[in-house]
Amino acid sequence: MRIALFCNDYWPTIGGVQTAVRGLAAGLVRRGHSPLILTRQPGGAPAADVVDGVAVRRFEWNLRPRATFLPRAWRAGRQVRETVLGWGAEAAYVHFVSAHALYARNCARVGGLPLLLSFRGNDVMRIGPRSPVTRRIYALLTREAQANLFCSPWLRAEAERAPWFRGAADRTGVLADAVSVERRVAPPVEPPRPFVLAAGRMVHKKGFDLLLCAWAELGDRIAVPLWLVGDGEERPALERLAGDLGLGDRVVFSGPMPHPEVLGLLERAALCVVPSREEPYGIFVVEAQALGVPVVASAVGNLPELIRDRETGYLAEPTAGGLARAIRSAWEDPRRAGVGAAGRGAPGANRSYDTMAEELEGWINEARSGMRGGVAWT
Repeated sequence: MRIALFCNDYWPTIGGVQTAVRGLAAGLVRRGHSPLILTRQPGGAPAADVVDGVAVRRFEWNLRPRATFLPRAWRAGRQVRETVLGWGAEAAYVHFVSAHALYARNCARVGGLPLLLSFRGNDVMRIGPRSPVTRRIYALLTREAQANLFCSPWLRAEAERAPWFRGAADRTGVLADAVSVERRVAPPVEPPRPFVLAAGRMVHKKGFDLLLCAWAELGDRIAVPLWLVGDGEERPALERLAGDLGLGDRVVFSGPMPHPEVLGLLERAALCVVPSREEPYGIFVVEAQALGVPVVASAVGNLPELIRDRETGYLAEPTAGGLARAIRSAWEDPRRAGVGAAGRGAPGANRSYDTMAEELEGWINEARSGMRGGVAWT
């Protein structure tokens, strides 16, 4: 089957969506399908590329600069449609639903293809409810899609309560994220062991400020460094906060790393912390579990579904004090190594991209069958 995979960003950009779509595409190839990645074109990236043996096409559909958006969108829409339909796509799948979903919708309507939307977090929590325009667009997309999929039951419930959601119950489901930790390499700079690790985009919802305050509260009770891996809009403020808290060399901001290096660092950590205020799935949790690393995570969003407290990880109240208590409890737990090892058996830690690809294949086949049966959108 020829499957057009639309995503808002892709390699060489580093991030969760890019990693997930790359893994999903590989899983589809192993199942005998032909995926085509369609994504935006950042400066310097080629319009046509091949990554891991999968064709990638990049288009100038960026929202900025806004002054030239309309002519660029019109041109990109034509180019995307010609690419997808000329290639002979049999389905259009959107991973993380943003502006690029409109290009997928256009291809689906013109080509009579099933449209599958896969919501991953910020699209439901922030983009959808952002304005009357986005609410109307999301209502249109979810009503017309043959399937509305979500990375977790928690996110699905959040969307179903949203006033813009128009998906029918029998066309709504869960397509959970997968995990792959095979591609890992030793980081070029490795901290002295033992150390505690947290990683991710440095934005408010990830809760790194809470972690820094918790680390200050712990003081010398944990006499090892905390390494923070990643970058983002809040990094300067976080570095100032670390200085104001007097953390000094107890905290190291390493900056961003390629995903294989993050995994290489993670497997060497004595403890991993996920201090999020909001987490629709929790990929870093399952990566830690898959590597047998004990993990402390805020009990928010989908994270309580991934962790059995003090059995396959540790859950914390999503406050600075709650994190400090949970980190100290985990650090002093004589069973900590065993809890980390038990995490390898957690369901999320064993969910492969082949399984994710198989489930997507089932949704596509069901959508195509429904359209052949005359249940097409209007």
